[in-house]
Amino acid sequence: MCAAAFERLGFDEVIAIIHPHNLRSRRVATKLGMSIEQQVENPVLSMLVDVWSVARADTVGIR
Repeated sequence: MCAAAFERLGFDEVIAIIHPHNLRSRRVATKLGMSIEQQVENPVLSMLVDVWSVARADTVGIR
């Protein structure tokens, strides 16, 4: 997924907004090489959510 975003679409970074208790989504993000960058307030849920990201430079050699 991230390879397509970087190679075909030319993105420099991919982010995901994940509910902190969503273990399956956290596991997928980890497998994609993503890490938590920050937490932000979700105004709809009135709670903090995690912002995960991975940069093109972080994926060198990852497929």
